[in-house]
Amino acid sequence: MQSIETISFSSRIAGKITGRLALGTTIQISIYTMNRVFLPPLLLAFSYMIETNLSLQMFLLIAISLVFLSFFASIFIILRLNFFQVFFQKLFFFYDSSPLPTAILKVITRKQILVDLAQLSYTPKLRDLPNKKIFASTVSYFFLSAGFLIAFSLAILIPEYRMTMSQTTTAFHRIEAVFWQFISIQ
Repeated sequence: MQSIETISFSSRIAGKITGRLALGTTIQISIYTMNRVFLPPLLLAFSYMIETNLSLQMFLLIAISLVFLSFFASIFIILRLNFFQVFFQKLFFFYDSSPLPTAILKVITRKQILVDLAQLSYTPKLRDLPNKKIFASTVSYFFLSAGFLIAFSLAILIPEYRMTMSQTTTAFHRIEAVFWQFISIQ
């Protein structure tokens, strides 16, 4: 889910580059919201693992493996950020003459368009970012990723209160939301 959210951020970059920031932001928020469709199957899988008396060690091994897989996928996406923002530029181009679903199909099926697409002028480097933003982003994504991990681990440790423990996910996600607000106003 985080990988899709990272890809969706490319639409904002494409919107900024092409002067269509409102469209880029709208598509980014839409993808971000639609991405939640993957949440129920994930929660059902976690719940099933808890109900089958899975050991805490096995649960942690599976969950940590998924977190690292998401981390590496996000790194790959960040390294290919220009590819994704060009994809969204093409989407903006086709959106001018057709509805969004048709524009998406055109982007996927057509290899070239007759318009020059802007490329990123430089590759962002970690040392160019403020340390406060790096720290806030790291903590924010930790609570987003680890929220389910910690809550469901508590549910395994305290099985008689597993329903209550699994609801602590909301508290971890609120911490993430506070850090995101900190990032947004900087």
